[in-house]
Amino acid sequence: MLFISVFLFILGCNALTFSGSVPGLSATERSSVSLSLRDLNGLHTDKALLDSNNTFNFYNLNERHEYIVSLDSSTVELKWSYLVRIKDGSFDVHVLPQNAIIAALGPAQTLPLEITGLVRPKLVPSRPSFSVFKFLISPTVLLSIVALLFIVYVPFLLNNLDPEVLDEMRRNQLQGGQMQDFDLASKIADFRVNNGKTKK
Repeated sequence: MLFISVFLFILGCNALTFSGSVPGLSATERSSVSLSLRDLNGLHTDKALLDSNNTFNFYNLNERHEYIVSLDSSTVELKWSYLVRIKDGSFDVHVLPQNAIIAALGPAQTLPLEITGLVRPKLVPSRPSFSVFKFLISPTVLLSIVALLFIVYVPFLLNNLDPEVLDEMRRNQLQGGQMQDFDLASKIADFRVNNGKTKK
């Protein structure tokens, strides 16, 4: 029992605490932020939450060890991580750019660490993709197509009317536009019957 107590005491003496802060966060953002501490072999990960002063603490860090500190949040993002090296009871902290190797470290940081490089992504609604089919079946385009066909077909129809029908239409227009007694549907029907007989 005494041996276990001495071992735990020695272990506690060698354990270190790493502290830092994330300045500039609002209370809403702070509630969604947590810090991760991961050793380089990926076998151990600690989580820390921010207190009311936006500070955090990682306890029981081992000497002669290297860790990566990163930020997890649904409202803010971090441009980089931080590499924490412990040697002889002191911390050496460097910026670690995203997807960078350990050999390409950024500038050294002072302690306690102030985490900077926060980005607040702007949510931009995506524009719907253009569809030719949806464009063609829209009511405005359909009405425009019908009107265009009508404009093209009516002159062709009038040019092929029976000359007697055209003369009667002109006489009615000369009489002041009184066309109440003029039945265009019957005239067109007669034209089609007569035209069919002519072709035979």
